Formats: sequence, structure tokens, C-alpha cells
Amino acid sequence: MNAFSIIKGHDKDRVNALIDIAQEGLNELDQESNDSYTKIHHFAMVGILIVAYCRDSVKSRIWNLTSSKVWTGFGGKAGNKGGVALRFDLDDTSIVFCNCHLESGQSKTQEWLEQWRQIMDNAFLNKE
Repeated sequence: MNAFSIIKGHDKDRVNALIDIAQEGLNELDQESNDSYTKIHHFAMVGILIVAYCRDSVKSRIWNLTSSKVWTGFGGKAGNKGGVALRFDLDDTSIVFCNCHLESGQSKTQEWLEQWRQIMDNAFLNKE
């Protein structure tokens, strides 16, 4: 089993296994610290997964956590292309992460830019 085979399917058990493996890896990286990592949110869309972890000592400072997905495939009707995004505030700083799957091909620069604009314009309009 590899990361691709875990994310490829809609099997929630596989996604949860990947999330757990990543969290264990983060905690193993800093064994000297008494502060471990906790998953604060995850969100998926056809082959795309975004997961956010934070140190336990920081968790109480995170608020306004929300996620969003934007389909750009087949004119916005399908989730084969698009993005998932995660937004939260840490103290008084807003942070956004976006994971996207755009049109393939080296010559598709204009399509990539249009899909990116579509994702940025529509993310968080309908909170998930």
C-alpha cells in the first residue's frame, strides 16, 4: 500500500490510515518534546486530500476553521479537477492552504490559471 493507492479510492478506512501514519510520523520526528501533534481537520475530493495537524500547545489558539471544495472539471460539474482548501485563524493571523488538481499538460498554462482563479474565487462561498 502506498499514498496513491490510499487516496485514489473513496475508502474512508484507507484515508484514515494515511492520516494516522502521518500523525505518527510527525510525533516520531520530535520525540524529545512533550508536545505532540493532533489532526485538526481533513477534507477530501476525488483523489485530493488535505490534512492539517498542529501541536497540542497551539490547538487552543486556532479558531474559525473551515474547509471548502471547488470542482472545475467539465465546466465545474465534476470533481475530477478542482481543489480543496482549508482556512483558519491562528491568534490574529488568517491562514489558508489549498491542494488542487489542475488540467494536465505542459502547454495548459492558461487553463491552469483559469482553474486556479475559479478555485480562489469560489472557495469558501459555501462552507463545507
